[in-house]
Amino acid sequence: MSSYNAVRFLDSANHTCTPTSASADLRHVLRDEWGFEGYQTSDTGAIDDIYANHHYVPDAKTTCCVAVKDGQCDIDSGSVYWDNLADAVAAGECSQTDVDLALQHTFEVRVRLGLFDPIED
Repeated sequence: MSSYNAVRFLDSANHTCTPTSASADLRHVLRDEWGFEGYQTSDTGAIDDIYANHHYVPDAKTTCCVAVKDGQCDIDSGSVYWDNLADAVAAGECSQTDVDLALQHTFEVRVRLGLFDPIED
């Protein structure tokens, strides 16, 4: 679960502090170095905080894209994805492939847990 805070990494846009839910560096450690194969979810308001409190990006649509890009934050437990992600993809701000990867992470966990198995199993 990503948190509300920001971490000090110098990213490609030269931000000195990156909200954890938008951090490609944290995604790299989680997925590439540690081999994590589950899904990453946000704390309830953490995605909203990317633009509303950290002012990391200008709006909610852009927030969705920086959070979901490369599987950084697969699930938003708040409402920012619900309200804006489809519009962000339709506007070309991020790709359907990014969203599909997030869905893949969430459904792979559910399959491993047996949530789609017959009830008698």
